[in-house]
Amino acid sequence: MSAPVTNSSKETAKLKQNFQGIPKESEFEPNKTINLINLIQLQYNFYTEIKKWSRLNLKKKKNVNNKLVPNMNEEYYIYQTLIGCFPFEWTELPEFTKRLSVHMSKAVREAKINSTWASPNLQYEESVTSFVTELLELNQKNAFLQDFIPFQKKIAFYGFLNTLSQSKRAAREAATEC
Repeated sequence: MSAPVTNSSKETAKLKQNFQGIPKESEFEPNKTINLINLIQLQYNFYTEIKKWSRLNLKKKKNVNNKLVPNMNEEYYIYQTLIGCFPFEWTELPEFTKRLSVHMSKAVREAKINSTWASPNLQYEESVTSFVTELLELNQKNAFLQDFIPFQKKIAFYGFLNTLSQSKRAAREAATEC
């Protein structure tokens, strides 16, 4: 894992650019938001991690109409969602994989870049689903999961602590209002 660093203005601009074309609200939003705040608080160079994961997962991408699927923005969104929502128990992984696959099909359509509700590109959506499934395969050859899990667990730990401190603060504020 890389040492904590602050993002340069160029990297920050790239991160903001990666949000274009991706829906802002989803069923995954609350936990994801807390864990993303922790990324900022810990000052991890998240962009460096994403570049590494993208290299590790390049062979998992499919070619659809001379485009690698998922595109950079969709791949970024997948990693972001995984950081915020990865299950605590391994037994939950198969169901989580299905839910994330369905979510990504919806996100791709909502983005209206490679598929839409009015004109679905099923080949593209199936390629995104295949990518998600391969990302989350439990086997010794999955270098992505081996690298991702320790990073995600650290972020989740701090997210848990952050949630506890916010709950304590909210309880204290409610008690003082009475």
